[in-house]
Amino acid sequence: MDDNAFPRNIHSTLPAAADQPPRADDAIRQFVGKKADYYLGKWVDGGNSFNVAGFFLGPAWLLYRKMYRPAGLILAALLIETMLEIILFPDMSESTSTALSRAIGLGVAGLIGTFGNGWYKTHVEKAVSDLQAIHAPAESYVRQGGTSWAVAILGSLGFLLLLFLVIAALLPEGY
Repeated sequence: MDDNAFPRNIHSTLPAAADQPPRADDAIRQFVGKKADYYLGKWVDGGNSFNVAGFFLGPAWLLYRKMYRPAGLILAALLIETMLEIILFPDMSESTSTALSRAIGLGVAGLIGTFGNGWYKTHVEKAVSDLQAIHAPAESYVRQGGTSWAVAILGSLGFLLLLFLVIAALLPEGY
């Protein structure tokens, strides 16, 4: 009998049932979603590749990819920086303040663009590992992973509103 007549691992040709945990390679694909091939290609060398969407969209991209912790940390740092700038340097000229804001914005964009794919790889690996540890069914990977435009848009708008309120509260009257 020809050894090539049947796949060596028959389970690798069968799809995972919806109520069963997916195989490891399928789990990552299900978690990431439509762009799985793109990210798996970027992660070949450890995930250290530049992410253009992360560069241009910044924390909104992190929220879109459901990476709430790094997005929250970066947004909190931006909020604290703005507060410190207003409190510590109330007489800073508008041109200096604008230049500082642009430099910080470019730095944040560079940070997310440079490390975003690596952060996303770590996020996916941890989330998939956690789901596998509890033998979560396949639909859990799709639901907890993927993307969310709603979170990206609402999170960004919420941050801008909070930033506006903080600035309004801290700026001297008549400014």
